[in-house]
Amino acid sequence: RAIGITDYGQMEAGGLGDCQHNKLELFYQDMPMLLARWPNLFPNGSWAFADIQKVINTTAFTMLATAGRPARWLGEADPWLHGYFAWDWYDQYAPLTGIEANGSLAVLASNISIQPVAKNHFYAVNLLSELDARGEYYVTAGGQLYFIPPQPGPPGEGAIVSVRPASLTAAGVSFVSFTGLGFKHSRQTGV
Repeated sequence: RAIGITDYGQMEAGGLGDCQHNKLELFYQDMPMLLARWPNLFPNGSWAFADIQKVINTTAFTMLATAGRPARWLGEADPWLHGYFAWDWYDQYAPLTGIEANGSLAVLASNISIQPVAKNHFYAVNLLSELDARGEYYVTAGGQLYFIPPQPGPPGEGAIVSVRPASLTAAGVSFVSFTGLGFKHSRQTGV
């Protein structure tokens, strides 16, 4: 907010073909950073997921409450899950609307497009309480940015935040080509 940004975007439910969010994204030294999440990436950089243990109904399932992690999300302002709730080829963002105090039961918003299936995968995202790994960031609804740089030491220069959904939007055009022009640092797609 101090630098004049007033639109921080928001998480948006979506699935196959539109599984993106419109939340402000942070790029550091030209690399996209990760919105604070659990579980963290593996040390080799590959994605880590939690598993759905048992499906309760179309929007609720149980999960392992590893080290009490999910119980930490009770006070979060806008928690979301991103996962492959039914199939490994269909990912979706879904708001987390409820969680039991012991952290074993998760309840998703009723507007998710597919029902969770046991043994499928997800991760929790947009959680200040999970800001605990290098390269992660979190933005409050009021615009305060929390960031752990990917390397130790002061952040230095090179931090860019996305403020537009796309770098270029064109409608009603055909046979358009670009040469020697790069599109980057947008919230969703470049073009």
